Amino acid sequence: MTINKGILLGFTPSGSDEIVIHSGQFHGEVKF
Repeated sequence: MTINKGILLGFTPSGSDEIVIHSGQFHGEVKF
């Protein structure tokens, strides 16, 4: 799914209610 020209998102179902986001350009991750 593309948000705009510079952002591409993909997902993998995990069976968990937690969402984890990793970036190829920035270090770390965001969980919510």
